[in-house]
Amino acid sequence: MDRNTYVAELQRHIGKPYHWGFMGPDSFDCSGLVCRCLNAAGANIVSKLCAADLVAKFGANKVQPGQAPIGTLFFYGPSPAQITHVMSVLFRWANGMVILAGARHGDATTVSTEIAAQQKACVDTVFGYYQDTPLYWTANFQFALDPFRGQ
Repeated sequence: MDRNTYVAELQRHIGKPYHWGFMGPDSFDCSGLVCRCLNAAGANIVSKLCAADLVAKFGANKVQPGQAPIGTLFFYGPSPAQITHVMSVLFRWANGMVILAGARHGDATTVSTEIAAQQKACVDTVFGYYQDTPLYWTANFQFALDPFRGQ
């Protein structure tokens, strides 16, 4: 798999609407976006994986969030065993600050472009370090996995 291709594909989808359960090409949920970008990078994911499935697939590739290279997956949820969301490192500075990208603001009710627009649900970015981002991201961050590690 190619890390740079993954990030380029991720950038290409910024601004597209969130749609629960979708894997693109016109709308995505969080794990659908990751699966689409991983496939563009050379993975062979034949069906959409949920965030917890991605943990199972790449769980051996844990990295420290402060040293996470681009393409690293940041996982969120109420506990490590209850992962509900995934985002990707789009850019990382030497001091550990990152820009994360992912399909956000939607949920199982976000099932059309119109609803996504009402909820402002789309593929977008969050700036910060995993400990300094807005409250949800701080309180629910669980771990980081690098799907490209060992490739």
